[in-house]
Amino acid sequence: MKLTEEQIERARMVNLPDFLMSHGVELKKTGRSYVMKEHDSLNIKDNGPGEAGKWYRFSTSEGGDNISFVQQYMNCSFVEAVELLNNERYDREFKPQYKEREYRREPVKPSEIIIDENEDMK
Repeated sequence: MKLTEEQIERARMVNLPDFLMSHGVELKKTGRSYVMKEHDSLNIKDNGPGEAGKWYRFSTSEGGDNISFVQQYMNCSFVEAVELLNNERYDREFKPQYKEREYRREPVKPSEIIIDENEDMK
């Protein structure tokens, strides 16, 4: 299953503070961002409609978008993070769009090995 750009973009546009609070994470509002109560150096941007969510942790100089946050702090793969943020479940079974090729192998022909004899064993 390959995620579409639209699914990834929707996951990036989710309001991360609302998403986290709906999953039981305690946040404290500070201006236009939120901080986690257990990690006060972790700022999460309160993004509006049409804005991508962002986060930054000052103590480790790490940051990123919604997907990277969910991957890192909820121990998810990329696909699982997009699923969580979009509140959807995707089929992970890979179905190729192309037809498998059949390879024809030529039968191996036996070959004769000719070794010249040497008189002095060198």
